[in-house]
Amino acid sequence: MKKCIKSILPSVLLPYIRLVNNLFFRGKTISLRKINFLKNKDTLIVLGNGPSLDNDIEYINSLKSDADFICVNNFACSELYEKFQPNKYLFMDDYFFSNNAHLDWVNQRKKTYESINNKTTWKLQILLPSQAEVDIVKSQISNKNVEFIKFNTAGYVNGSLKASFFHFNTGFFGPFQGNVLIYAIYLGIWCRYKCIKVFGADLSMHENVKVDQSTNDLYMTFKHFNNSEKRERFLKNPDKIEPFKMHEFLLLSAETFFAHQVLDKYAESKNVDIYNCSNYSLIDAYKRGKN
Repeated sequence: MKKCIKSILPSVLLPYIRLVNNLFFRGKTISLRKINFLKNKDTLIVLGNGPSLDNDIEYINSLKSDADFICVNNFACSELYEKFQPNKYLFMDDYFFSNNAHLDWVNQRKKTYESINNKTTWKLQILLPSQAEVDIVKSQISNKNVEFIKFNTAGYVNGSLKASFFHFNTGFFGPFQGNVLIYAIYLGIWCRYKCIKVFGADLSMHENVKVDQSTNDLYMTFKHFNNSEKRERFLKNPDKIEPFKMHEFLLLSAETFFAHQVLDKYAESKNVDIYNCSNYSLIDAYKRGKN
């Protein structure tokens, strides 16, 4: 259905179709303007899950007392979750809240939700996109310290920074939604932090994709800071049925890197400094921080 709609409608209309869908058919969602974000410090540390994070723990620990934290995806399964006690946790990938998720993802998200439920002794906001089936998450997290927020934000992709910023400022639109790190930073800008420091932002997936020379199947070596490497056929989430083609993957990568360029300029317009402090990263949009 989604592919059919995209093929019929001009691309310029798609963000508005998504917005209408969010407003009237997505259940209880809220504009970014109306969210009362937890905020204790002027600096936000964004914890990505890239393998480079392992080499930055000592430095992050030195910043701990002067910063808030936001984490993403399966970070709660790491011992660092209790060490850094993030007050914001973002899920963007459909497999965390889809009824069609592959069993591998269902098992993984169960471990993540159990970790959040059992470990969280501090105030935490779980942030979910408008398409999330929030009951799937709530059914496994009953911790009274956790607040669930489903934000009403449609992805807006445009070559004009002026048009993008106009849409972003409404609170109903955001950048390209292809990567959770993009929105962790975007939400940090909306929280009005003065400084955002990003770690674990390798974005080196295309270095790990290979094409089987006999079958033309794409294979990915998945690398995360708290997991061992795993090589498997590169299939689309959440159901792991449809395979990626190389042009699709490279287009996704290009849109992701461009979104970071847009975010850097948007942050500048809001007087927010973003530093990429990852000891290894292919993102060239942000100023480099201390390694």
